Amino acid sequence: MSVSYYKMAQEHVWKGGFYSALCVYAFSCAQSSGTLLTWSAIVGVLMAICFFQEITLLIQRRHLPPGRYGLPLMGEVPWFVIGNKMNFGAFTAERKKKWGSIFHVSIPFTATIVSEQDDLHWLFQMERKGFVEAAWPSSVAAILGPGAIANVFGEQHRRIRSFFQPWFSPAFVENYLVVVDVTVQEQLNEWSALSSSSTLSSDVFKLFALRLFFAASFGKVDEQMLITFHDNFKTWLGGFISLTGTVRVPGSPFDQAMAARDRILTTIDQVIDQFEKENPEGSDRAQNTVIGRCVYASGEEGLCFDRSQLKDILLNLIFAGHDTTTGAMGSVIYHLAHHAEARAALEEEINNFFSKSTSLDMEKLKSAPILNAIIWETLRVDPPVLAGPRSTRQDLVYKNFRFPKDSSIFYNIYLAATDPNEYKYRPLEFDFRRFLPQDHKLYDPTIWNHKEARDIVDPAQGRANYPIFGGGSRSCLGKHFALLELRVFLVRLFQNYELSVVKETKVWLPICTWNVEFQLTKKTT
Repeated sequence: MSVSYYKMAQEHVWKGGFYSALCVYAFSCAQSSGTLLTWSAIVGVLMAICFFQEITLLIQRRHLPPGRYGLPLMGEVPWFVIGNKMNFGAFTAERKKKWGSIFHVSIPFTATIVSEQDDLHWLFQMERKGFVEAAWPSSVAAILGPGAIANVFGEQHRRIRSFFQPWFSPAFVENYLVVVDVTVQEQLNEWSALSSSSTLSSDVFKLFALRLFFAASFGKVDEQMLITFHDNFKTWLGGFISLTGTVRVPGSPFDQAMAARDRILTTIDQVIDQFEKENPEGSDRAQNTVIGRCVYASGEEGLCFDRSQLKDILLNLIFAGHDTTTGAMGSVIYHLAHHAEARAALEEEINNFFSKSTSLDMEKLKSAPILNAIIWETLRVDPPVLAGPRSTRQDLVYKNFRFPKDSSIFYNIYLAATDPNEYKYRPLEFDFRRFLPQDHKLYDPTIWNHKEARDIVDPAQGRANYPIFGGGSRSCLGKHFALLELRVFLVRLFQNYELSVVKETKVWLPICTWNVEFQLTKKTT
């Protein structure tokens, strides 16, 4: 019997004793009133149920992952909200320190967290074998919609991914370079003009990322439509953290998110109708844009989307195509504002690699060592998505822990990317030198614990020690497009503007980022 089991047992013994005492007291009050149909009796029954639930858990927990279940209905929410102020990183790090790399949480969803490289590797392996599948909390699944890629499984999921894969492959993403570059330069120039009279908040990144995604993937940008999407997606995203589950309590974040979802789908309906009117099947935009591929899908990969599924898929693509990029932009701005040596090195590299008067070269963007090291390190320290949900399709056993069928397992991206076993040198701190090539003049070999470690942790490959873009069969489809956006954004920003950040606030959920207030001033030389 392990020490961990005794720690877990203490919670259930204390809670069981408390419930049994309340149960006895409630029934004694009911008996003294002369009737069993009283509130006291109802409370007594509920306490009896809670007591037997604790006894059951006490027996079962010997072979289940350690951790706390917290209070009835609320779980560990009070500790998460009040004690940790919704700091997901600190909350899970504390529990990992106490329980180990595999532990149970209840905030309010109940799940097992796995947090180290070998744990993630096992989980992804189980997924490839079909023993595990993606499974979002019920409230998130409802907000995404039944037809969303995130909610589709098995062969249907494979077909949808294969359908979209060519449009987000490294080779095809190069076709988006010109439109991304033009959009970035126009936006930075607009921000610079606005900054002359006031500061800007990182909220502008959301509309900017939407504009980038629409310009590249839809081939056309309607500004009023973007503003509508922007406002509704902010409300929609707020429903990801739902304390009411899928119950639409009037005015609750989930209720507001579902209402925003309806408005988003209405706008998508209008987008589809307008696209079909302006771009008949066989036209250039019908054949060479993501929306054209969706609208005129005709049996490719055995797919033919009905209007309802098409709207859910487009909602999912728009969300994935802009919200995580928004988070990454805020974080990279924050880190470069606070690390002068990284910023100076980046500006020097940009001046040497890229010319203001010529178009950007894709190969140079992908090979610029400091530019990419800064992006990789930003995403490691502040991953926009903090965890990935999975569910077991059958009983599994791993490291002597039992995972019954339908168990919820979250792989913790933040803990994996800051694991001191992999990143021994100041794992929680930003240091872009961590991902520089070993022959670079700024590379510091003392950052890694041994000579081969730098090669083992390869962010471009996205292994279990750097799961920023997910893993298994659910790795991020738009990874290369997101990297293109960030590369072009940073090059054009520091090539032409001076940046000053005047205020910053860390946000952990639903997207991990730094909300910053900043100003841009155009360089004179």
